[in-house]
Amino acid sequence: IAIVATRGGPNLRLPFTRDADAIVAAIDQLPLVNPGLAYLPNGMLDISSAWARKPADRPVIIGIASPGMTVASTEDGPDGPVKSTKTVGATVNPSSPSGPVVQDALRRSHTIFYMLHIDTYQARSVDNSTPEVHYSWPLDAPAESGGRTERIVSVQGLTAVLERIADELLGQYALTYQSPDAPTNVKLEIDV
Repeated sequence: IAIVATRGGPNLRLPFTRDADAIVAAIDQLPLVNPGLAYLPNGMLDISSAWARKPADRPVIIGIASPGMTVASTEDGPDGPVKSTKTVGATVNPSSPSGPVVQDALRRSHTIFYMLHIDTYQARSVDNSTPEVHYSWPLDAPAESGGRTERIVSVQGLTAVLERIADELLGQYALTYQSPDAPTNVKLEIDV
């Protein structure tokens, strides 16, 4: 496992290691800030491009981010003021690589991508409905890579989701197929 923080640009916090104590120590040293998604595409592109040059046995990226602060607001509606809530701050930096560029790098490196959004600031509107969350990117990258997106409403839920992902990965077989005449970027689907 390696840990890369992406706030302000990709920053390697822990090089790849199997040492559980070093992993826990690196997690404990992460700053308690709202990371958002601003530079996540940059970090993903760096990592998956490195794996394309030097393949990993089982390349997996797990992105963990808080989308931002849920805020309540009042907007003018046709029948008067309307109370609403929305989560803001989940946008990426405009200079970050585009979704298709990152997805192509994930595909070339055979990287599975999981995106975990932690909504620790979850708030409810007056009618107790869940606020709309504005994620600008990446929405379909996890499904395209074989991973998924999960929304977690508490930090404690993160442990359960990570354990589920670990069980999935331990239960998977990695199949490879190569033909000198095969076109590139072809998806092979196998049903069992």
